[in-house]
Amino acid sequence: MSLPIFLFIAGVIILLFSANEFVKQSILFSSKLRLSPLIIGTTIVAVGTSIPELVVSLISASKGDVGLGLGNIVGSNIVNILLILGLAVIFGKIRVGTTKTQKNTLIMAGVTALFIFLHFLKEPIISGAILISAFLFFSIMEFYWGVDGRHHEDIVKIRNLAKRYKGVNVWLFVLALLGVIGGGFITVVQAENISALLGLSTTVFGLLVTATATSMPELAVTIISQRKGQEKMALGNLIGSNICNLGLIGGLLYLFYGQPDLGIMVWVFLIGSTLLSFLIVTQFSGKVIPRWVGALLLIALIGYFGALIRY
Repeated sequence: MSLPIFLFIAGVIILLFSANEFVKQSILFSSKLRLSPLIIGTTIVAVGTSIPELVVSLISASKGDVGLGLGNIVGSNIVNILLILGLAVIFGKIRVGTTKTQKNTLIMAGVTALFIFLHFLKEPIISGAILISAFLFFSIMEFYWGVDGRHHEDIVKIRNLAKRYKGVNVWLFVLALLGVIGGGFITVVQAENISALLGLSTTVFGLLVTATATSMPELAVTIISQRKGQEKMALGNLIGSNICNLGLIGGLLYLFYGQPDLGIMVWVFLIGSTLLSFLIVTQFSGKVIPRWVGALLLIALIGYFGALIRY
């Protein structure tokens, strides 16, 4: 047991250091491309931090355990909102935008609704193709909004970024991304080893432990983004990661591996956490999210974990 714990801690350390450089280089990309940090967060950063979910879900599904793969991405979405956003609100300062944040959250809610509907439709190949297409459409729209925002709501932000950040190191960006992936993968594997010793079922394991472990990159990026004053990138990363999990990874799982059942309780928490995030960004548009909201999210997380343990 001691070796998995040691390696788990080592993975988290690698993850945190890599995330620090990854966020820094992502900000440089934002300045270079003249795009809002929110757009960079919902696309480049979100896909990068979702790679551990992609690796774990596809590997587990290819080994015949589709329940673990599906549970991993659904659980990660719930954890991203209830745990990571909750911690970010309590210990940081998350200011909600007034335009693109609402659009992105609405898209996230739409992709979640589409994912659930297609799951119960029981046509995996069609479902997978639709979800992947939805993710690609989202990525194109994000770029369009980013280009349009250069001349409107993001003009001041982009000018400030251009003054503070002059260059971008592609090699450092790639190495940092590899560090995020590698650190996340080590963390996930060792979390699996620890949980296997505890005797958890693979479905609960995917929804609870693996989902939490694969959300470590999002947590690391959120913490580092806030420390660097890039709260929009932090929020964009969570929204984009959830869309990527269900649209891209969920689409690949449905397309190639089918649609196992997870239980009604899981869907209730997925819908509930998504609706909570939508209410938060609409209610506090242009404002800092108060800490009591973060406490509410963490209480809901405790309820989710408790329900899973009894599941």
